[in-house]
Amino acid sequence: MKSYLNKLIYIVACSSIGLVSLSVITCSFMLPGSINRANVLGGLKNSPPLDCKESERRGYETLLAILTTVIALKTRVDD
Repeated sequence: MKSYLNKLIYIVACSSIGLVSLSVITCSFMLPGSINRANVLGGLKNSPPLDCKESERRGYETLLAILTTVIALKTRVDD
C-alpha cells in the first residue's frame, strides 16, 4: 500500500509541474491554437472569463489541495 501512495505522490507532483509549466508557456508565449491567442487576435465572440494570472492561481490552489490530501493519506496509512 505504501508503494502505491508513493507512486501516487510522484504522479501528482509530476502532473502538477507539467500543468503549471504548460499554463505558463501558453500564457507567456501565445502559442498558436490557444484560447489566449485567439482572444488577443479577436477571434472569439465571447472572451474567456479568466485571464492567465487567475487561471494560474486556481491551478496552484487545486494542486496544493490534491497534494495535501495525498500526503495526509500517506501519513495516515504509515501510522
